[in-house]
Amino acid sequence: MKKIFPIILALGVLAAFHIGLAQAATVEIKANGAMSAITVPYYSNVTLSWSASNLLGTAIGPSGEPGCAGDWGERIPNVWYPPGPIWISKENSGQQLFEGMTATKTFTIMCPSDGSSVQSSVTVTVQPDPNPLKVDLTINGNDVKPGYTYTLPWNGGPEIGQFEDLKFVWEANNPDATCSLGGAGYPDLSRFGFPGTASGEWSISSLKLVRDGHSTDRSSQKIVGGTWIITCTGRGETATDQIRVVTALPPKVIRSIELKANGQSGTVTVPRGTDVLLTWTATNLFSDTRCLASGDWSGYKTSHGSSGQEFTHPLYANKVYTIKCDVSSNTFSDVKNADTVTIYVATDWDALLTKYSSGWDAQGSTWGYITDSGVTQWYRKEGSQWVKKSSAAEAKTPYTEPSPAAKAVCDDIAQSIVNAAGGCSNVDKAAYQNVYSACCAVITKTTLLQLLNNALADGKLDKSEKSSLLDALNTYLSK
Repeated sequence: MKKIFPIILALGVLAAFHIGLAQAATVEIKANGAMSAITVPYYSNVTLSWSASNLLGTAIGPSGEPGCAGDWGERIPNVWYPPGPIWISKENSGQQLFEGMTATKTFTIMCPSDGSSVQSSVTVTVQPDPNPLKVDLTINGNDVKPGYTYTLPWNGGPEIGQFEDLKFVWEANNPDATCSLGGAGYPDLSRFGFPGTASGEWSISSLKLVRDGHSTDRSSQKIVGGTWIITCTGRGETATDQIRVVTALPPKVIRSIELKANGQSGTVTVPRGTDVLLTWTATNLFSDTRCLASGDWSGYKTSHGSSGQEFTHPLYANKVYTIKCDVSSNTFSDVKNADTVTIYVATDWDALLTKYSSGWDAQGSTWGYITDSGVTQWYRKEGSQWVKKSSAAEAKTPYTEPSPAAKAVCDDIAQSIVNAAGGCSNVDKAAYQNVYSACCAVITKTTLLQLLNNALADGKLDKSEKSSLLDALNTYLSK
């Protein structure tokens, strides 16, 4: 019993001594050898190192595996992760190189020990890039500002032509950047064998538009209006530039049909009983265009979009002729697809008068009338002429031959009065006011010649004739 007690006492002293010597678990993490936060230039390399000591046990860490874990794991695409950092199992000590850091980050390492855990963190602050990635895109040598557009000119006429060729040129300020161009029907130009260089060019040529001769205008190749974008990546950055391209429309072609009657448009008046030439002129109509007549004619009047003509029968009533073609306006053309002419049939009263007046003369009539299409025209015999009158009463009023003094026309009778008086200066103005006004007050070249011929008829000029000639000459020159 005396021997057992010292042994127990010795074991207790050794246990107490061991407990006193046990150290706490620790872990340290450093960035570029510094435990405190550091600041580095943009795209710098950073070496991360860590070391854990006095860890007890093999407990499961935050990564789901035994031992230490760091929170700088990367997420795998298309894999679901719970909220928070991604923990990756790490050795108790080690280091890792981070190349080209582009963003500030805090690194944390956590290690389980004896039912608990220890952790350490360090922050790396990354300064902004003093020369951020940029790219410039030009089109046909034009650097188009944001918000503006480049109009692609049309080279050609309204029927056939082509747009100006396109040439894109780009250049990034980082020669190591990778760039791609796309847009306007070409979303991915890598299929053209582009190496994705930081600078380059790409062209599209001979974008033609050809009208195909049908009622719908179509382009022979896709027009490249739209937004073109260059996208470049490098040193953890992305830069873009874009150009909005609009295509100038080609000049519109005018497609029309024009209808005329006897060469006139709109409203045309023709004598009763005459036939009329209808002509229609087609301009730029398609070969399959049909034009239908309506109104006082019918049927299709064009063949392959061509022009034509047609005579009517003799017309005795007003007529309306219309032609309309099956073509409509669109982006590339303006269309006048219909036209109309209206024909008014007029009575040829002179012709009818010639026909009927001989009968009136044979009967000794002094008045008469002609009725045509419900319209009556009255006439009265005045001297040897049949003169139109507005009513039966006016036509039936007896005609009185005016006296020479009342004549207002310088005819042979009036001129004989002037000559008998010995010239205009001797005419009795009170008795022959109209004769004087017609033959003396208004003098024309014809009057002067007539006076001169009359005066020289007997081969000499007497005093009265000289006076009349002087009066007439002075009157003519004073006008």
